[in-house]
Amino acid sequence: MVMTLIQVLKYRRNAYRRLGIKQLQEILQSAPGNAAFEINLILKKIAIGKFGRERAANLSGADWFSFLSSTSTKMAEPGKHDQVFFISALYGNHILNSQELKLLAEFADQWIKTHDAG
Repeated sequence: MVMTLIQVLKYRRNAYRRLGIKQLQEILQSAPGNAAFEINLILKKIAIGKFGRERAANLSGADWFSFLSSTSTKMAEPGKHDQVFFISALYGNHILNSQELKLLAEFADQWIKTHDAG
């Protein structure tokens, strides 16, 4: 009985993660020209909801990447190449090709699933 209650509470507590993953999958299926913006929006909403507006809302570029990397201890250690790609994908002036979109989505998916919600 206690185990079931704990499982139900954990399931409810992680509803925002499931919603984020669902939204990410919808973006990947439709692959809009603004997919990077949409993925970033999902990450921002989750980060602000879990870590607060003061801590996450104004971050961008390298600071935003560092925040995401540091709030998930279970993600692979990012390299400089990862940071450069992330910043280019989010803030570059080009539409992501399918491989770039897949890489950005994998990063977002991993963060959504593994960030430390405190």
